[in-house]
Amino acid sequence: MTAIEHTHGTAWVSYWLTPEARGRGLATRALAAAAEDAFALGLHRLELGHRTNNPASCAVATRAGFRAEGVEREKLRYGDDRFDVETHARLATDPTLDTVPLPRDPASPPPRDPADARRGA
Repeated sequence: MTAIEHTHGTAWVSYWLTPEARGRGLATRALAAAAEDAFALGLHRLELGHRTNNPASCAVATRAGFRAEGVEREKLRYGDDRFDVETHARLATDPTLDTVPLPRDPASPPPRDPADARRGA
């Protein structure tokens, strides 16, 4: 997660997989797990965006419970090419999913509020 904003309870999330890892539901399950962690930290809204010419990324977002909210025209530039971005969001109050999130490694610590790091906790 990036751009965590505690005043409004929002954050931005992104995902990317190598070609070999695609097509197995990993991105959807990882995104669902990231959303669970965000909401466990007390965030209310998690946002993401994908290029409109990337239907696979749109499918990941949708399967993970992120609703499409609109298109930002020519938001991204790669070289001389500009791309529209469709924004999606999931709220802590949205219905729970049938998607099974990726399990958390039992050896890893629970999600930590980034504000704790700033406070030295």
